Amino acid sequence: MWALSDTTPKGLFISFNAAGDDAVSICGDVVRNTDDTVTLTDDETGNSITLGIENTKDDEGTDCVILTSENGTCILYEVPGANVIDALLSIANS
Repeated sequence: MWALSDTTPKGLFISFNAAGDDAVSICGDVVRNTDDTVTLTDDETGNSITLGIENTKDDEGTDCVILTSENGTCILYEVPGANVIDALLSIANS
């Protein structure tokens, strides 16, 4: 999951694999670097992650964003915010 706005210096990044281990979550300050990357630093832990960001289209022509970090690469597609909130609430309530 990825949330970033041009109007706020805060960001949210949550990453986990299908097995449910090796999870990363960061919520805090975002610095836009000069090399098409952003660095997010967690407000509570001070942990940070730097992500490469590439706006592109997939093989079918659908807009997507490719995020690259030291942990790997993921491809993100736009979804309605309500779907994200519903999914998070479902996880929290399970």
